[in-house]
Amino acid sequence: RKDNSIMKIVFFVLKGILSLGLLSTAFSKLTMQASILESLAHLGYPDYLSYILGVSYVLAVVGIWQPRSRTLKEWAYAGLFFATLGAVASHLFSGDPFSAMAPAMVFWLLTVASCILDKELTSGSYSHRY
Repeated sequence: RKDNSIMKIVFFVLKGILSLGLLSTAFSKLTMQASILESLAHLGYPDYLSYILGVSYVLAVVGIWQPRSRTLKEWAYAGLFFATLGAVASHLFSGDPFSAMAPAMVFWLLTVASCILDKELTSGSYSHRY
């Protein structure tokens, strides 16, 4: 049982870091920070994508923390998975250095780790019935 307690602590720490990072990034995107707009322009994206991503990140944080719907939680993780992977790919295809794509890679890794641990820890209470 001690291993399960350690796994829960790791899970909540990772999920907390992911959530705080996403909310911070969402704030920057929703307030149209100059650095965000410069990055979007560099990658070839329109400014309004900043609002779409900002709202999406806030909704994703709500989705991964809500306890009622496993499907909503999985969709939130899936959205984060593809948004962060898309950010990594955008930097890669733009020829950016590793340092430019590192934050997106960290978010991607935190998303994957949090999702895996969430599924592992809740598999008993959210088992699918066919």
